[in-house]
Amino acid sequence: MCASSAVKSPRPVFARYGGSSVSDGCTRRLSCAAVFFVEADDDFAGLLNRNSLKTGYGNRWTRERVTSLRSHHKIPVYSQQVRESEGWMTLTQAAATLAVSAKTLRLAAERGEVEAQHPLADGPWIFKRTALETDAARRLAQRTRNPPAGHESRQQSLNLSMT
Repeated sequence: MCASSAVKSPRPVFARYGGSSVSDGCTRRLSCAAVFFVEADDDFAGLLNRNSLKTGYGNRWTRERVTSLRSHHKIPVYSQQVRESEGWMTLTQAAATLAVSAKTLRLAAERGEVEAQHPLADGPWIFKRTALETDAARRLAQRTRNPPAGHESRQQSLNLSMT
């Protein structure tokens, strides 16, 4: 019997916390998504699995593993009060605030016209109220309310009858 086999060494520290392979940068992005938009750890596990993120052992995420990840990285649980007090909104809420469609706002965010966060490819878009109070956001809202230049209000519609 080998001398080293008589003493059991503890599992590596990362393994006790679900073996998360999530990097620090990714942890910050996940923290934002978790704190402001994911109410239950089951839903958070689903979000991670939909984005093909695996644990350090290559396993799929479960509620227990997400709970361990939150604990290890000190990610607080969802809080509606914190979300509202810090001014965070979903894409739908932000679009309603600007009175534009969600698609218009998402496309503007993708182009960088309006500041937003998109922590995961298959996850929610996150907007801060202060980003919606900028001149760029106001211009976007104004642009969608006004007809394009050259539009003639007296122009008649083209009636295409299929009969």
